[in-house]
Amino acid sequence: MASSNNQQAVLYRKWRPQKFDDLVGQKPIVKTLQNSISTNQISHAYLFSGPRGTGKTTAGRIFAATVNCKNENNDCVDSFFDGSAMSLIELDAASNRGIDEIRNLKENIAYMVGTNQYKVYLIDEVHMLTDAAFNALLKTLEEPPSHVIFILATTEPHKIPATVLSRCQRYDFKKINNADASLRLIEIAKAESILITDEAIAFIARLSTGSLRDSINMLEQVSILIDDEINIENIMPALGVHIDNRCVPLLENMIKKDLSACLSIILELYNDGIDFKSFKNQIIETLRSALYSWNDNDLIEESFLKDNDLEILKIVCKNNIDEITILMKKISLINFSFDNFHPFPLEILVADLCSNNLNNISNSIPSEPTPVSEAPSEPTPVSEAPSEPTPVSEAPSEPT
Repeated sequence: MASSNNQQAVLYRKWRPQKFDDLVGQKPIVKTLQNSISTNQISHAYLFSGPRGTGKTTAGRIFAATVNCKNENNDCVDSFFDGSAMSLIELDAASNRGIDEIRNLKENIAYMVGTNQYKVYLIDEVHMLTDAAFNALLKTLEEPPSHVIFILATTEPHKIPATVLSRCQRYDFKKINNADASLRLIEIAKAESILITDEAIAFIARLSTGSLRDSINMLEQVSILIDDEINIENIMPALGVHIDNRCVPLLENMIKKDLSACLSIILELYNDGIDFKSFKNQIIETLRSALYSWNDNDLIEESFLKDNDLEILKIVCKNNIDEITILMKKISLINFSFDNFHPFPLEILVADLCSNNLNNISNSIPSEPTPVSEAPSEPTPVSEAPSEPTPVSEAPSEPT
């Protein structure tokens, strides 16, 4: 369990893991790092890449604490998480991205601080370094002193020069799946005496899109706003999430090609001031749920849709999956970059769908070009040239 010495700390800091075994959703990485430490096969440079909130910086701190606190002394371990460890130097490359910061790092790298075995440099958002800073780091990264370990963390590894990547052991952190996030949230909620239903926990896990830090922040937010038990009904307004029940009727009328009904719903949405970009995302999630439910309901994760909404879509589509796939292709192309609160892009789509048969619409989606028909056969040869002209008869003899 994480440290709880600061009861006023925000939840995600209070529950930040301090041991590899507490790191959520990254078992292959944890096992590899633990083995490298236990067998003393420690690299001089590591690259931790992956989405936000997946444990990259936390794993770096745990690694630094593990290689230096051999006897698992609590005070030693705590120092790597409260910022007091002299042998852990954290650098935020987003705000310290120039060559001067890297030169300063190189000047101090040879000096060992304290009695710890390793001096660990944890450079967060390393992709933000300038080209000059990367070049200055290269030589040191390749042959650092034996007591130095570099841990580079990034959300955008494609922006890091190949020369830097080749000098690091790379570990790709994955998004935290909903099941693992839910288990962690349940553990935190019980320890913090937060009353919340399993359905609300699952909703938070899904809304966080793989970021455990985001999900813990949302749990803390709703626990502050809601005094009673947190459930699916009161959690949505608390998080500013609006699930509009007009999504399925709109899709139903789009499939029926009822332009008047579609425009009526869109006008109602517009007058209510909804965010059409968010509404588009809800439509896509609705169609995804319908797609997965076609063959196996067990494939669906926690859905915002009710079972009867899925059945409505199935009935309207007459058990034909083509309508769903066509709608998914078309709706995914809608762009609300001009104004999220203006329905014009959706109105164009509806007019297009309702003025054509769905089969014709599917034909309008670009496909492989039709091969050119075979080249015509060689032209028929021209008939043989006529024979030479018959010679003109001899001129008449001169008169006698």
